[in-house]
Amino acid sequence: MTQAATTNPPTADYGLRHEILSPMETLAQSVSTMAPTTTPAATIPLVCALAGNGTWLAYALATAAVLLVALALAAMLAIPHRLVRCTPTLR
Repeated sequence: MTQAATTNPPTADYGLRHEILSPMETLAQSVSTMAPTTTPAATIPLVCALAGNGTWLAYALATAAVLLVALALAAMLAIPHRLVRCTPTLR
C-alpha cells in the first residue's frame, strides 16, 4: 500500500502585509483612529474654558439644536410618500 505524500494546501495570507507601513505611517493611523473618541473629551474642557459661566447656555443651545434636527428627521420620516421617493422599488 503506497502512501501519497501529504502536501499542505496553499494558505491564503490574511491580515495586513508585513513591513508595508513605516513607523510614522503606523503612528498616523493610530492617531487618526483615536481622534473621533478624543475630540469630544478634549472639547468639553475647551468649551468650559472659553465660555466660563456661559457653559450651561452653550450646552443648552447645542442640545436644542440637536433636538431640532432630530424632530425634523422624525417629521420627514413620518410622511410615507417622501420615503417612497427616496427608496427604490422592490419588485
